[in-house]
Amino acid sequence: TCEPCDPLAAIGGCEPDCDLDPTAEGCESELLPCEGNPIEDPRIAAQTNSGIAGGRFGMARNGGTRMHWGLDIQNAPGASVYAMFGGTVHATGNQPRGWGNWVMIRSTVNGKTVDVVYAHTAPAVTGGTVSAGTVIGVSNDSGNLAEAIRDGDAVPHLHIEVAEVSGSLEWNDRKGTPLHLNPEGVLTTKFESNGDPVPGTSC
Repeated sequence: TCEPCDPLAAIGGCEPDCDLDPTAEGCESELLPCEGNPIEDPRIAAQTNSGIAGGRFGMARNGGTRMHWGLDIQNAPGASVYAMFGGTVHATGNQPRGWGNWVMIRSTVNGKTVDVVYAHTAPAVTGGTVSAGTVIGVSNDSGNLAEAIRDGDAVPHLHIEVAEVSGSLEWNDRKGTPLHLNPEGVLTTKFESNGDPVPGTSC
């Protein structure tokens, strides 16, 4: 160590205090996901009984007899969740037996207005506008996830659902209709059958 030391300017050969000033020379900025991804380098979270397919959108659970309405992305508890697109915080809430804590961001994607739900996510925002890459919450095991992890049926993950906005229809009026979209259609990263990113699409 050396004294005296200016922690912001890193003079005198001292290391900068990156907690005090993360933009100081010598501090590495946190890597942000590219627009269209909720975390950096996303990977699909497998289900114990239905594998990678069970983490994807579609009739993939319980031997293909149960619908999964979203996409599960591996994310550790306490890890940041980022807005995939710029938009407005449309709603936040808690669904004890399903999503748990959730954040809903309304965005325009490919010319369509959509609501993106980030579930099992403790909100860091409650209103206003956000840009792509804004931290909107942190992953947790709220809702049905804690029990699924405890029973060995799932790993910690972020659950994403997407629905196109149509008039005054509420979310539940759009669920299960063609307005309820496969999240893989809007994510920037595309996935192999094993849940890993397709080369060249991960960021």
